[in-house]
Amino acid sequence: MRTRHERTWALRQRRRFAQALLRIGLRALIKLDLRCQTPIPPGPLVIAANHLSHLDPLLLITILDRPPECAALSDLWHALVAPFIWLYAPIAVQRDQADRHVIAQVLAALAAGERVIIFPEAQISNTSGLTPARSGVGYLALKTGVPVLPVAIYGTERAPQAWHRLRRAAVRITIGAPLRLGHTPQPRREDRAAATAAIMHRIAALLPPVYRGVYSSL
Repeated sequence: MRTRHERTWALRQRRRFAQALLRIGLRALIKLDLRCQTPIPPGPLVIAANHLSHLDPLLLITILDRPPECAALSDLWHALVAPFIWLYAPIAVQRDQADRHVIAQVLAALAAGERVIIFPEAQISNTSGLTPARSGVGYLALKTGVPVLPVAIYGTERAPQAWHRLRRAAVRITIGAPLRLGHTPQPRREDRAAATAAIMHRIAALLPPVYRGVYSSL
């Protein structure tokens, strides 16, 4: 039986391989406009982004210098992307369930210095505008004291139409300045809600007005 160190090393190698495959594949399909307001800081990060397409996490994986931790709905293990899901081995999330085991895995990843991708809305927006976020991202930020990196993505929702016309899809990703919300080991409900709202408004500020949805009031 392999040791924990051996299992961790093997998973990192698999994820690096998956990241390299994604970079090659998506380069042919996506015309990416990447904008960073500040350099991405080293160390653990909660990477919080809006969610318009299943492409969003794949693109975020490709733009980072090392593979991040991320979560994926367990439904996707049976979808067309199942081979990639198996290779990358993200944290499995049950749809519409609050899973303490998932939270524990995310906290462990942050404690180990990893970057973790979070989609606070917990679903793909069917209007392209931001929808009310769940408070989990605020909880993670306050519980760990780890900075939050706000990320805005748009254009992925129109990718299938571009591919149908045999064109590369135009996508813009804007990475904002890290948001530090302090360290509260036992955040109260109102603290989690306030932190989540602050994160979502920061994401909204990076988006064109039409994408800001319920967070339009900046």
